[in-house]
Amino acid sequence: ERFGALADDDEQHLDLTVAARGETARWPREERQAVRRWIEDLHRDGIAIVKNMPAEPGQLRRFAQKIFGYILPTVYGHAFTIQSRSNPNNLAYSSLGLQLHTDLPYCHTPPPIQLFHCIQQAEVGGGNIFADGFAVAERLRAR
Repeated sequence: ERFGALADDDEQHLDLTVAARGETARWPREERQAVRRWIEDLHRDGIAIVKNMPAEPGQLRRFAQKIFGYILPTVYGHAFTIQSRSNPNNLAYSSLGLQLHTDLPYCHTPPPIQLFHCIQQAEVGGGNIFADGFAVAERLRAR
């Protein structure tokens, strides 16, 4: 097993074999290329979208294990369900919108990547906003 890039018909691909226990080498070339582009988008922009994932519990976990191998648990475990409840004890359980924020900044090792999967869209709301904190910091530094 190795890190780095592997050559395939003179194209460079990310070597995901370490993270996915060698499974990616057996994927069809188109799937390896799509995964490579998705990971590059995630690395470059800090956000990437997966379309057409089945709206079923467990699908996100299967996706994460396929792409990354091991899922690092947080204080909430391997998964955290965000849903509206009566008398919520956490904003994630309310129907209130969230402002820009950073999840789990109090953790010694905050999650380097978080994956979200909408299984059932809210009737009202449900939108998301994202910001590039590094770009904001660079603009502030330039002032």
